[in-house]
Amino acid sequence: RKSASFELIVTVIPGTVDRFSKNYPIIGIILRVTPLPPFLFMPLQPSLHFFPRSGLTIVVRRRVFASVLMTTLSGLCPAAEVFLDVDPVVPAQTKALVSEFCVGCHNPEKMKGDLDLESLLDQPGLDHYTVWEDVEWMLREREMPPIDEPDLARPSTAVYAQTADELGAYLKVLWRDLPENHVPVPIDTPEALVQEYCVNCHGVDKQEAGLSLHEIVNQGVEVHAEEWEKVVRRLRARQMPPVGRKRPDETSYQAVVAGIVADLDRQYHTAPNPGRTATFRRLTRHEYRNAVRDLLGLDFKTTDMLPRDESSHGFDNITVGDLTPTLLDRYISAAQTISRLAIGHTGKSPRGTTVRLAPDLSQEAHVPGLPLGTRGGVVIDQIFPADGEYDIEVLLMRDRNEHVEGLHTQHVMEFLLDRKRIADFTLLRPETPGDHAIADADLKARVQVAAGQHELGITFRKKPDSLIETQREPYIARFNMHRHPRQSPAVYQISVTGPYNSDGLPETESRKRIFVTTPEQAGSEVAAAEEILAHLMRRAYRRPIVAEDLGRPMEMYRAAAAEGGFEAGIEMALSAVLVSPEFLIRIERDPADVTSGEVYQVADIELASRLSFFLWSSIPDETLLGLAEKGVLSQPEILAAQVERMLVDERSASLVKLFAGQWLYLRNLDTLTPDLRMF
Repeated sequence: RKSASFELIVTVIPGTVDRFSKNYPIIGIILRVTPLPPFLFMPLQPSLHFFPRSGLTIVVRRRVFASVLMTTLSGLCPAAEVFLDVDPVVPAQTKALVSEFCVGCHNPEKMKGDLDLESLLDQPGLDHYTVWEDVEWMLREREMPPIDEPDLARPSTAVYAQTADELGAYLKVLWRDLPENHVPVPIDTPEALVQEYCVNCHGVDKQEAGLSLHEIVNQGVEVHAEEWEKVVRRLRARQMPPVGRKRPDETSYQAVVAGIVADLDRQYHTAPNPGRTATFRRLTRHEYRNAVRDLLGLDFKTTDMLPRDESSHGFDNITVGDLTPTLLDRYISAAQTISRLAIGHTGKSPRGTTVRLAPDLSQEAHVPGLPLGTRGGVVIDQIFPADGEYDIEVLLMRDRNEHVEGLHTQHVMEFLLDRKRIADFTLLRPETPGDHAIADADLKARVQVAAGQHELGITFRKKPDSLIETQREPYIARFNMHRHPRQSPAVYQISVTGPYNSDGLPETESRKRIFVTTPEQAGSEVAAAEEILAHLMRRAYRRPIVAEDLGRPMEMYRAAAAEGGFEAGIEMALSAVLVSPEFLIRIERDPADVTSGEVYQVADIELASRLSFFLWSSIPDETLLGLAEKGVLSQPEILAAQVERMLVDERSASLVKLFAGQWLYLRNLDTLTPDLRMF
């Protein structure tokens, strides 16, 4: 191979190939390889790209892809260039397919999709390179003829593939002779981009995703701003044109996006139209809880008092435009309970609360929030209204036979208050069926607790154990006495009753926030009550308070204070505030001088509520509300600073938890139970 020398002789002979009824030059190729004698090979049709007897491929500069029967020398002469003064048209198989299946719609009369393939069949392919590039893509994707028109005849899968491969090879040869050194012409306007890359899918006849750019491209961005915003998002993500299709270069992408964005920004500043949001919206259950927490310093578990909000598309804050009588009753009950706990009134007799755990909850592993070295149990946020003694009582899980589950050996249970052990108990294995009835009879302790909110934990000391061997890591679901019995005892119910021997009302966080003043002397109670309520209502109603706002709460105060004194009156008035529409419902009123449908600037007070409920799912804090009252919150630099401050605040975690949980339906995971037979 290395010692041989070769000489390629190409002879162009004008003639006619009758088979195709076209006047093409016939190429006679003589290859002389020293010291072998010369060989004369068969004439070749330049417009054909594939021969069954092909061996060596010779690339022809003027858009000809010829194959030569030369299998014995394929490794010796990998490629050679020859020069022909001829412009062949599209390959024969491509022409046959287009003539049979496509020209019925893409002809000079119909021009479907602004495309006339019939006229291009006899024209040099280089003059319409981008058109044939689109045709190749549509053939590979089986989009031509259209699949949504079942009455049209379609080629077979094999013909699709062969024709697409033939056309693709043809285009690779044409690529060598593209002008501008093979660099696409830069595109810097939406009109040029749409015409070059988009009209095949977003034209008059075919409108992918219901979008026709052909109709809107010349009408201006201001007329179809919403559609152009979608286009910008797709272009920025480089999702349009689709991967695999002809795409503009990076410079064109950036130039077109910058131009559209500039037009959209100019349109926004000239005639802003942000749309219309709901101006009458009830607080969701989560927003109510957060609002009470930030207003009174009391983290009240609203799931025990308020029903779950109906969701739409996974979100709770869409279907909150009504307030039914039944729901209003629940709000009244919740307001009364919250007011009593915040003030710290215990009543004439001890009160009790009970928490029950789900019966299908396995308690074999460590519970987050409890000390390491423990397993099972629960942690609850318990509000103790006053200093005093409280009874804490626990019941264990039982099966359908009323036997304590998992109590096969000795176990130790611990009571914890703010992670500190306040009592422990030793559980013994029942020896007789009757022992099960009294196994948890003594799990009760009376402890001294300071008023306020505390973490109450009930758990077991963890005992050494071994992992049950299975083919995969098991899903821990041990709560079925027959198929998956519990290996250890579990907590079923916790009851807290008290206070006993109360030492009076302490200065809890809630009382500090409520009683910003106290009556200095007899006869000053009304003035003190008005100051206290005005302070609370300003934060609760999320706006400045006027004298009319105090009317109803003060009536409630006077009625209750006449019987129970000053603090009883404040408790009743606070209940009225928590069920007021001004607190429960976010109301945005249109300015008096604005006509229906007119766009206007959102007032700073409404902006503060929008911002706080979006980022915190709660009411504005003192800083945000103060800036809104001064009328400076909407200033860009101040608004940006407040957004940064609020995002740093730990309350912004609700934006992630609530939004992600509703958007991705993550909160529904607790309702799904894995197949215990598989896992």
